Amino acid sequence: MSVLCSSRSLWKLDLCTSILPQIEELLQSKYESYVQTGCTSLKLILKRFWPLISETLTAPPSVGVDITREERHQKCKACYKQLKNLSNVVKNKASQVGRHGSAFKELQLLMAPLD
Repeated sequence: MSVLCSSRSLWKLDLCTSILPQIEELLQSKYESYVQTGCTSLKLILKRFWPLISETLTAPPSVGVDITREERHQKCKACYKQLKNLSNVVKNKASQVGRHGSAFKELQLLMAPLD
């Protein structure tokens, strides 16, 4: 996962739908490096994909058949659901003291539009 974080060009919406469930496990890990990787990955997803997810979910329905758009809408819906679940984890961890606490507070600010 940390390799993916360093190669931001590899990130696509498909990857987000696969990675988001794993991020929850990383954020709740007892290992500091796992938590840090989870925070970094989530921050990358929020900064890079939240505008697309938000725009896709709030866009009016299209006229006619657009399979690509429908697939993107389903992926965005899945990502939104997973991000909503992660926002509860982030809120609970934001009260921690230290480096992780500040990382979770930053994530909480980035996740504010989900509420």
